[in-house]
Amino acid sequence: MNSDIYRFEREGTDLLFQVIAQRYERASVAITINLAFERWTQIFPDAVASRAVIDTLIQHGSIFEFGGESHRLRSGQGSVARGRKT
Repeated sequence: MNSDIYRFEREGTDLLFQVIAQRYERASVAITINLAFERWTQIFPDAVASRAVIDTLIQHGSIFEFGGESHRLRSGQGSVARGRKT
């Protein structure tokens, strides 16, 4: 597993799922992540937990996939090159 990826503990996964489940029929939920769905098992404790979150999110959702260079990465590199902290 990549050490840069935060892995939710079971309690964190349960809390996130509760928030999503309570909001998904009532209000919008926007989540940004740089991992494809098949890699969500790297951040959730098991495949069942990741599937439950994904299924709930996409049931009534829209998925927007953006390609290209990361704006945050590009901005951060420019700041470092100019001697600024990001």
